Amino acid sequence: MEARPERAAAPNPIRELIRSDRFLISVEIRADRNCPLDTLCRNAAQIARTGADLFDVPDNPGATVGRDATVTAARLQDVLRVPSIAHKAVTQSNLLQIHSSLLGAWDLGLRGILALTGDPPSMGPLGSLAQRVTDLKSSVELLRLIRKLREGEMINGDRLADPPDFCAGATIGWPAPAQVAWLKKKIAAGAEYVFSQPVFSAEAFRQLQDDLVPLGGRLFVGLLPLVSLRNAEFFASGRIPGIRVPEAVVAALARFGSAEDQRKAGLELALKLAETITAEARGIYLIMPFGKTPYEDTARIVRHVRSFKQTPI
Repeated sequence: MEARPERAAAPNPIRELIRSDRFLISVEIRADRNCPLDTLCRNAAQIARTGADLFDVPDNPGATVGRDATVTAARLQDVLRVPSIAHKAVTQSNLLQIHSSLLGAWDLGLRGILALTGDPPSMGPLGSLAQRVTDLKSSVELLRLIRKLREGEMINGDRLADPPDFCAGATIGWPAPAQVAWLKKKIAAGAEYVFSQPVFSAEAFRQLQDDLVPLGGRLFVGLLPLVSLRNAEFFASGRIPGIRVPEAVVAALARFGSAEDQRKAGLELALKLAETITAEARGIYLIMPFGKTPYEDTARIVRHVRSFKQTPI
């Protein structure tokens, strides 16, 4: 039988953005199970209108059950026409499900995956019922699997009819030597971009830049507005690995007694830091703030960043 000629692969829109000179804004949209998906899309529309380049959807962060990240990202992309990335954690899935989920994400039109090890089930409300899965033990192994799928093979060598060409990314927390060495392995395994944990000062941002930019891969600097003293104290407690909140930030919010004044102060701190990142970096990974108006607050920050004159960096 005569072999059919191979079709040229369609350009990956996320990879094209990653390789462009444009300053990029990726906004994390939480896949809240308590919010209908249609409502979530309507809420996210105001962020899309302000100029977000990408949406990304976390995969059960903190081992708390949310909507499926792949389904949510695909719906956002279809409805709002913003290229969307699904986070994928290996801790909660065996090899069968990981293969099927990645193939399904490709079929749904997703072209970006953020590879994660994931939070162990013991952290969340189903910790006494759910078990950690170790078929793939880390994000590095997931990145290698994604690369193998791109080459047309599953992990056992079986062939695929429609190889998914995902633009894959990785994450990093505080750039300690061990974390930087681990990130190097992620990049070697195929990560094309890097999302950092949020930074809360210009000094922390510049240290991140100095340590990570030489490694290659497009860096998205994490930015999480702290909109209450309680919020700041929680993240400053060190309970979330890789996140460090300076005492000065906590003290700045502690100066205000009312919740509304704390929210305003936290947003102003985030806007000022966003200006520094915009002037010196190539991208922001904007994590929606908590509180009653996360979409409105996020849209304000994206609009503020887009008000700057963007030049290639």
